[in-house]
Amino acid sequence: MSVLRTVNLRKSFGGLDAVDDVSISVEAGRITSIIGPNGAGKTTLFDLITGFLKPDSGDVFLGDRRIDGLRPYRIASAGVSRSFQLVRVFPQLSVLDNILLGYKGLQGDTIVQALLRTRKMVRQYKEKKEDAKKILENANLQSFEKTIANDTSYGQQKLVELGRAFAAQPRVLLLDEPMAGLSMIMIEKMIALIQAAKREGIAVALIEHNMQVVMDISDVVITMNFGKVIASGTPEEICANQQVSDAYMGCKD
Repeated sequence: MSVLRTVNLRKSFGGLDAVDDVSISVEAGRITSIIGPNGAGKTTLFDLITGFLKPDSGDVFLGDRRIDGLRPYRIASAGVSRSFQLVRVFPQLSVLDNILLGYKGLQGDTIVQALLRTRKMVRQYKEKKEDAKKILENANLQSFEKTIANDTSYGQQKLVELGRAFAAQPRVLLLDEPMAGLSMIMIEKMIALIQAAKREGIAVALIEHNMQVVMDISDVVITMNFGKVIASGTPEEICANQQVSDAYMGCKD
């Protein structure tokens, strides 16, 4: 079932069509990879979906709700979580506290509750803390829960960022080059966390240049070039597509 879809989405910069009539669909419990050469419009597409850019025309739907035009925080609250190419963690907080910040409403229903630390808030915190520890286990980071985020490696910080996005219990998870700069060991941990999101029924869409990862974990692959979608299908179909091979050699040896 389609959770997120764009319809004829367009965005231009100074006459350059960064996203040109793009219609895609991302389904629950499936991993959709978006590939293409640098400058193809992939990150701009994510920026349009998440409200960081306003489309020139076209629509973005989360379920039956149109979300284009909403502010980024409202789109996030509606159920769209995102990671970025540049790591964004809270460097002076522990790894566990970084994950906990992803949960919605953890501070309590009112300011008074937050100040008085009501029983409801204490119970809620304990429950979310246990959930956060499970996320760390899925990422194989359980031994770092008390470590200050700034004292962890680049790859571990990327896992923490994804874990925080996962903690928000999103309907859709958008990941911008999650494997970039990671060692093979960290890539395996990142894949494990992404697959955990898939098992939870989350619709996952990722921009990725590591074609081995794309081939291994994707249910659907969408190829973009010069702002347009030029192909969509299974990993095998995409790698057999001559138009994709001509535009983007990632599939071929």
